[in-house]
Amino acid sequence: YENNIPQFFQTNSYKDGNELRRVAKPILQKTVRLDEDKSLNLHKKNRFTLDLDKMIRTEPGAMYRVTIAFRREYNAYNCKAGEETAGDGDGEEEYGDGDSYGEKIDEDDDFWMRYNNYYPQNYRWADKDNPCTSSFYTTQRWASRNLIASNIGLVAKRGNDNSMLIVATDLLTAKPLSGVDLELMDYQKQIIFTTKTDGDGFARFDLKRQPFLLIAKNGSERGYLKLDDGSSLPLSRFDVGGDVVQSGLKGFIYGERGVWRPGDSLFVSFILEDKQKKLPANYPVTMEFYNPKGQLYKRLINGKPLNGFYSFKTSTENTAPTGNWMAKVKAGGATFTKTLKIETVMPNRLKIDFNVGNRTYLSSGTSAATLTAKWLFGSPAQNLKAKVDVNLNTTETKFKGFEGFSFDNPTINFESQVKTIFEGSLNGAGSAQINTNLNENNTAPGVLRANFTTKVFEPGGNFSIDNFSIPYHVYNSYLGVRPEKGDKLSGMLVTGKDHKIDIVNVNTDGKLLAGSKTVQIELYKTQWRWWWEQDNQYTYSNFTQNQYNKLVETHQVNLSNGKGTWNLRIDEPEWGRYLILVRDENGGHVTGKSVYVDWPGWAQREQSANPTEASMLSFTANKEKFTVGEDITLTIPTAKDGRALISIENGSRVLKTFWIDTKAGQTQYKFKAEKEMAPNVFANITLLQPHAQTINDLPIRMYGAIPISVEDPQTILKPTIKMLDKIKPETENTITVGEQNGKAMTYTIALVDEGLLDLTRFKTPDPHGAFYAREGLGVKTWDLFDYVLGAWGGNLERILSIGGDGSINKNLNPAKANRFKAVVKFMGPYTIGKGENKTHKFKLPQYIGAVRAMVVAGQDAAYGFAEKSVQVKKPLMVLATLPRVIGPGETFTLPVTVFATENNLKNVSVQLQASNLIVQGTNKQQLYYQKTGEQMAYFEVKAPDKVGIAKVKVTAQSGNEKTDYDVEMDIRNPNPYITNVVSATVQPHTKWAVNYQPIGMAGTNSGSLEVSSIPAINLGKRLGYLIQYPHGCIEQTTSGIFPQLYLDRLSPLNEQQKAKTEKNIKAGITRLKG
Repeated sequence: YENNIPQFFQTNSYKDGNELRRVAKPILQKTVRLDEDKSLNLHKKNRFTLDLDKMIRTEPGAMYRVTIAFRREYNAYNCKAGEETAGDGDGEEEYGDGDSYGEKIDEDDDFWMRYNNYYPQNYRWADKDNPCTSSFYTTQRWASRNLIASNIGLVAKRGNDNSMLIVATDLLTAKPLSGVDLELMDYQKQIIFTTKTDGDGFARFDLKRQPFLLIAKNGSERGYLKLDDGSSLPLSRFDVGGDVVQSGLKGFIYGERGVWRPGDSLFVSFILEDKQKKLPANYPVTMEFYNPKGQLYKRLINGKPLNGFYSFKTSTENTAPTGNWMAKVKAGGATFTKTLKIETVMPNRLKIDFNVGNRTYLSSGTSAATLTAKWLFGSPAQNLKAKVDVNLNTTETKFKGFEGFSFDNPTINFESQVKTIFEGSLNGAGSAQINTNLNENNTAPGVLRANFTTKVFEPGGNFSIDNFSIPYHVYNSYLGVRPEKGDKLSGMLVTGKDHKIDIVNVNTDGKLLAGSKTVQIELYKTQWRWWWEQDNQYTYSNFTQNQYNKLVETHQVNLSNGKGTWNLRIDEPEWGRYLILVRDENGGHVTGKSVYVDWPGWAQREQSANPTEASMLSFTANKEKFTVGEDITLTIPTAKDGRALISIENGSRVLKTFWIDTKAGQTQYKFKAEKEMAPNVFANITLLQPHAQTINDLPIRMYGAIPISVEDPQTILKPTIKMLDKIKPETENTITVGEQNGKAMTYTIALVDEGLLDLTRFKTPDPHGAFYAREGLGVKTWDLFDYVLGAWGGNLERILSIGGDGSINKNLNPAKANRFKAVVKFMGPYTIGKGENKTHKFKLPQYIGAVRAMVVAGQDAAYGFAEKSVQVKKPLMVLATLPRVIGPGETFTLPVTVFATENNLKNVSVQLQASNLIVQGTNKQQLYYQKTGEQMAYFEVKAPDKVGIAKVKVTAQSGNEKTDYDVEMDIRNPNPYITNVVSATVQPHTKWAVNYQPIGMAGTNSGSLEVSSIPAINLGKRLGYLIQYPHGCIEQTTSGIFPQLYLDRLSPLNEQQKAKTEKNIKAGITRLKG
């Protein structure tokens, strides 16, 4: 019934028939004889038609389900005598689905009991394929189809920003329908929007709620379209991947560096782009920080942005866990995230360059790489020791344009290994040649990734480190294999059918090899042992040819210009998992792919008619990239008298739509690239044919989408930086920021130690690259043309769519030695008008090396960045190298490197001042320089017999030039805490005395006296374990902090203990919230 159809679609699609009794009644049961025409041979396949008009009178807007079934007595098969009753006696239990509504609901009880009963009485599974038994006649063999008498064709598109486009067409003529009434319902069948189509059959509007069902009314005709995500047209066969645009908003999170230490300040900025102006200018944004355990650490709110720029300053504690933290920004219903690395690192003091030239990969025939090192302030790292290690790891071999092909050998188990390829000294210029020929001898499954780790050691023993990664090709060419796509849900292939296997041969650049070549195909029948291969059933790292992996057949296949095909066919009764190996007979590369083959009856859906799909439309544009203002020409293969709906869509919404008439052969359409199309759009075309046409056998609807890149030069800002190439620390310096073309812009400034940035090869944040990265298609499309009866002679297959459319501490924050103070200056955001420049003053702390000035800018959807590396140096400089930690009473040698960069610096005095350390011998030394360069001074130092923080200050002076270097170090006892307990019982009227001898090191020991009239519980010792940071699981945290709420009632606490328990309780509550 028409008023029940929304309820029907809650649990069904157009082709389903679930829970029919809730919404429908049987109106006709009739036996149709097929033997009235005596000339027909009923033992062969015949085609029959039913004229429903002669059977029922249809109600406009209603849906009818037609089911064709048959009973055993209709059987024309010649069953043997006695066979018809065989197996109909003692059968298995009746598997009737029954009827969940019970009995005596209405007069149709008997009908629904039969209709919903899947298995007949006395059903036997062994006789399910025997037409001479009742077990053959199950509902599985019925044929059913839902019918609606309507001439309304519907297309619906919904963007990520909840914009919608509805298109109504005449099915018979493919022309647009105007004045059609449209109703949109939610899942609860409530109308949430109504409108009408215009003269082009279009209706455009925005929704605040998600629709579930579209109902179109044109006179007495009705059209229905289910709008749930699962019913949208699949797009996985089209190139529609890219970044997701959330609710029409884009965001970019960036930090001033790539790694922070526990206790460091973090300057994290966020740029919000709202082109559609959905949010107010001062919209507050929330940033949340999560630790590596996923626990909420801190939540910050910024409600005072400057032109979309939000800056957040926070810090972690000294005891913060290391690892990958996460910054999560929430704005206007959209969420953006960025990983923040917190690690115990030390910045490089040497600049390391591992240079392979312009090569994008390495191979056995490539020339050597060049290793160059210099001090950050510019002096070459003369004759320093260096070591280069390489670690080879497997990676998936991919080549552009060959998506879906497997280029790796699944039978090779390649174990990563670390090799030292250079260990020696750099030359006088601070460089060396490194041999990158790694000689793997064809033992890899495919392309490897070479990870080079370079260490350059200072004279004092400290080292700087650099990591560099690049693909490494073991082979000169690669074979690729791509089996035909299988079942839509399971991916399986079916027996009794030829399946096309594509084979390609490419070089290291991913280009097809010219000429002819013969490769060997090996087909193995394999068995998967779930108890030890369950993690990945498609790898064969322990592959050997045995009873579990049986070679079935081999073939020779000729490749022409790098391409070839082979047909795989498995016939019943065989089935199972097979491994296809393609082998280069010249001893080169081997590739392989696993496929699963089973009988057709086991497929959960029909196999695709062919890999390209009947309804897939392939068309082209005149080029891939366009500049705003250029003409874009689409060339579409078309048939005569059709209509094409061209929809230009981006990551959020439909931008433009056009109707064009098609002609025989191909049709071209031209339109302009506009600025709102940047960075890219998708041309999504729906090609319609009149239902009445009989000229070709194509479907009445084909569809396809292609990406079109559009560049807008006006979206690029070019910030400029003016500052000295060399600056001095601890003095006032300036930086002037402008825009190359005089544009207005908003910006932030960061000045960061290059040694910190080099640890992660940090690149200056590029907002333009982020905001104008390729967007994924953000528009879903629905239509009903797949369900139009008689629209095409074949079965329209849906195009597969799966996976989317590219340390325990003693207190909360104990004092620790700050091994180095990170040199970071962050300023902004600021803004400048057209043609303006702005100068900012800053002062760097005590530091020598180099800093990178980074400007990140944006304004009105235009973005850019600028960077400049600046040396920070003095005529006289000093560096000292201390151990990371030392134990009480231990001694060490303190090496000091002194740099004299001007010829007038000859006699240099070096003095060591120490706090909480004992300098053994002299604390002054004299150095003499005949020429500029570096020299070493060494001091013998001893730690006292106590723990704490030691401070060292090294001063170098020559005439009026003076420089200092300060550093801290922990003096830490490596031994665990010990407790000595003396217990005694004091009898009435007696005294007790004991000689108290403190244990442990001075400054770390304490004692307590506990007197109780009940047996001692050793409260003092247990308090030491209880009053600590709440680590552990939720139960442990609760058990730790709950008693501390009442601790002062049980035992007197000093001020330090009270503060500590209060911190722990608050920290525990915060942890439970996270």
